[in-house]
Formats: sequence, C-alpha cells, structure tokens
Amino acid sequence: MLKRTTILILCLISIGANAQDEKWDPETLKKARNAHQINYLTEVEKDVIFYSNLVRMNPPLFEKTFLLTYIKKNDIQPNKWIRSLKIALRKTKPMEQLTPKEDLFQAAKKHAIDMGKSGKVGHKSSKGKSFNDRFKHLRKSYNQLYENCNYGLIDGLSIVCDFLIDEDVKDAGHRKTLLNAELRYIGTSVRPHKEYLTNCVQDFGS
Repeated sequence: MLKRTTILILCLISIGANAQDEKWDPETLKKARNAHQINYLTEVEKDVIFYSNLVRMNPPLFEKTFLLTYIKKNDIQPNKWIRSLKIALRKTKPMEQLTPKEDLFQAAKKHAIDMGKSGKVGHKSSKGKSFNDRFKHLRKSYNQLYENCNYGLIDGLSIVCDFLIDEDVKDAGHRKTLLNAELRYIGTSVRPHKEYLTNCVQDFGS
C-alpha cells in the first residue's frame, strides 16, 4: 500500500478543539484523546491518533463534521475518491478507539526517520528490508500488523483525511486499514523528510 508521492502541502490549521467538537459528545472526545497524556508523542502525532480514533468511533459524524470542514477549507472538488469515502463512512459501524502502544510507535518512528533521511517512500527500508522483515520482532505480540505511510502533510487532520480519501490508491488500502475493526493498537510517528518535508508512519496491530 504505497501512498502517492506527489507533495501536498496544505495551509490548514489543526482544529482539535473548536466548534466541530460541539457536535460530538464529551465522552467520545475524551476517549479519542487517549494519546494526549503520552509524553513521547509530539502534538501532531497525538492529533493523528485523535482523528484516527474519531473516524472509527463515529464514521458518519466524522463525515459531517471534520471531513466536511477539511474539504471546504481546501476547496476539494467532488471526485470519485470523495464519493467512495462518504459511502464507506456511512456504511461503517462504530468501533473501539485505538490504544497507543510504545512498541508500535518505536517501529513507526524508526521507519519514518529512515525514509526521511534517505528521501525514499513506501514500506521497504532504505537497506531493502521488507515490511515483514522490519516487523519480525513484533510478530509474537500481535496477530496482525499493518502500516500506513503519508508524505508532505503537516497537521493531524490533514494526514488522517488524506489517508481516508486515498486518492489514486486503487484498493483504498490506507482507508481500509484505518477502518479495520480488528485492529486495536496504534503507533504513529511524524518526522522530517528529505524530499517531501514531512512523512507520517502509522503502525497498527491486533
């Protein structure tokens, strides 16, 4: 699931606590912010987990609030990826929030730093190690392991919405991973990138 490499820098201020939140019940928002007290995460990484949780916990409401705001602020015209995303969110049943795990964070951080320094993209390390090789040490802890990679975006909402829209990704693999109810744990790292300024790696486990 290789994300498109066209840089997409958006002038969008993250909206973690504003009028959008008023449409969400406080308990859901509290559960979604389960990474906000973790000191090894940056604020952007915490926001990525926050929005990832919100879209899982109430997909239809996410479409009507944060996704709609994102589309309007960035003047994104209707297209087949937006249409398919809206259909998917309306059909997806609510699920549990993702629990942050430090071992998944360390795996995501290592790959994000590697890709950033080398200027490469995708799931293969700069030394040629495949996703499966990179995750051998975690196979005893998790039944399933998935990874999302994103380039050129600087705030949590933009990153999550871009994963969900998944433009030019044939199987919408990033979206499917985010909305996979079997996945229960997450590690997220956002680091500088040599070619695209930033890159985000999400690692998931069940």
